Amino acid sequence: MNKDFPTFVETTTALEHRREALMDRLDAVLRNASRRMRGLEPLRIPPKPAKVLCPVAYDANGEWAGRIEDPDEVPAGGKVKWEEAVW
Repeated sequence: MNKDFPTFVETTTALEHRREALMDRLDAVLRNASRRMRGLEPLRIPPKPAKVLCPVAYDANGEWAGRIEDPDEVPAGGKVKWEEAVW
């Protein structure tokens, strides 16, 4: 197993953490709207979390071959692209 290539579990966990961070950020934005209407000091808005990337293999013809966890899974003549992980 290559350390540079995340496993399915690592990618899924990272996506869950990103989703939680996005929900916390949205909650702060919504609470700020209410606070501003009441004349209160706004809360600090956390920065947007980074997108989660995962390695995707493409064969020699450029056709999608699937997500990979190890560089040995790349088809002969194919290449790896890092794309946004979406589940």
